[in-house]
This record gives sequence, C-alpha cells and structure tokens, in this order.
Amino acid sequence: MESLVMIRLGTARVVLALLAVLLVLPEQAQAVINFSKSRFIYPASEKSLTIELKNGGVEDTLVQAWIDTGDVTASPSSVKAPFLITPPMFVMKGGTEKSMSLLFVGPSLPADRESLFWLNVLGISKEAGKTVGVEPARVKVAYRNRVKVLYRPDKLEGTLETAVNGLMWSAVKVDKKLVVRAKNSSPYNITVPQAILRVGEKEYTGPEVKVIPPFGVMDFEMSGLNSKPMEGGEVDCRWIDDFGIFRQQKFKLK
Repeated sequence: MESLVMIRLGTARVVLALLAVLLVLPEQAQAVINFSKSRFIYPASEKSLTIELKNGGVEDTLVQAWIDTGDVTASPSSVKAPFLITPPMFVMKGGTEKSMSLLFVGPSLPADRESLFWLNVLGISKEAGKTVGVEPARVKVAYRNRVKVLYRPDKLEGTLETAVNGLMWSAVKVDKKLVVRAKNSSPYNITVPQAILRVGEKEYTGPEVKVIPPFGVMDFEMSGLNSKPMEGGEVDCRWIDDFGIFRQQKFKLK
C-alpha cells in the first residue's frame, strides 16, 4: 500500500467522516483491510473497474470507501471525484474477501494524459472492552488504506517505461535552494519513491516519495546538497511500474 493509518479511539461514538480527515501516517501498522494491488489502472475504454479487498483480521469490520483528488485530509462528503463506488459502505467478516466496483461517471477528463486519483478504504473493527481506572471504556481500532487510481485514456503515446526513459534531470535553484529537478515530457504519471544523486564519491538522497506529473516537473530536495554538482553527476532513480514493482534506472545529470 502507498499509505495507511491506525487510530485508537476511546469512545463508542465513531463517525467515519470525521476519521477520514485525519492525516495518513505511512507504515504505522499493518492494515486489516487490504487491497489486492498497490495501484489500479482504469482504462478509459472500460465501463467499470473491479477492486478486490481482503479482511486480514479475525473480526467483522465496517468499511467505508471513497475517492479523493489528492487531499488526504478531505472527508468523503467533501470530495468531488468523477467516480462512483459500489457499495460505498459495508461490513466484511473476518478473513473474507469482497469486490467493489469503480465506475467513471464524468465529467470528461483530459484525453492526452493520465489523471491521478486516490482510493481510500477506512475499516473500523468491533468494539473491545478496556478498563480505564475504575470505569469501563469501549475501544475501536480504525485502519485506513489509500492507493493510487490512474485514469488512463486510450492510445496514449508510448508506455510508462518509455516515459521513465525520457526523464530529464538537472540541478536548479528554487528560492535560493539547490534542488534536483525531473522533467517529464510524457503523458504518464511517474511514481518515484527514491532518487539518489551521486557525484564522484559523494551521495545525496531525496527524502520522500514524489509523483512526477504528465508534461510537468518535480523538484527533489537532496539532503546536504549546497552547491551545484560537478560534471559527471548521476541520478539513481527508483520508480514503480503498473504492477507495483520497484524498478531502478540511472540518468546523467544535465
């Protein structure tokens, strides 16, 4: 999964819409409700896309699903994504699997590039008893998983792999800070979980996952990079393919 969150709540009154606005904390805990994939490609020619889930826990879990456009703090009721999820809320028994349908309902999206969305599932387990002092309390555990949904128009030029091959990397100054910039001239979103700049024996590492947008640029802040690299700089780029597999490629710094 790209990201997940576990929240412990000391009250029986849990409102899903309120939980949904909490920030996602990556790798905080093993999620109970898991996706079958770490990303989903929605071909524009398809009427719907099947999303498979598994309840990896032993308890029945209440599940809510929704799509957002990139704001992790947005509540399900506030987001306006061009998709319909059925069913949007249901109960999964422990150890079972279930399928949801994701349908594109418009309005139209750009036909010359991919559009990126995020699919969320929030699972709340059954209440468990817990004593706080002399008073009994009810504890709920909520898990949230969030993965990419890439809406891919038909007949886009090239492939994701050729898009990565075409990346151009350079060192530029932004607000008096030196960064490494990746330019994407393709219609594909490119997910880069790590980029490392090597210049001679020196190594500079980017600290976070970035998505380089179609026909756009993304800047990577490299820890310790204070002066413009000498000639011969090389970027070691890790990227993720359509199957969620991590791949690696090297580029000369321009």
